[in-house]
Amino acid sequence: MWSFVERAANDVFRMTGQLDRENWIAVFVAALVIGAFLLKGFGARI
Repeated sequence: MWSFVERAANDVFRMTGQLDRENWIAVFVAALVIGAFLLKGFGARI
């Protein structure tokens, strides 16, 4: 279990290592928007 988490984390860090601050902000904003849509849809189904 931990080896899988460690391998996944290493892959993520390797992919995101070359992102600068502006790219991190864009990724964060996109994640917030997607999360808001998912939560809105999930609330509508209940």
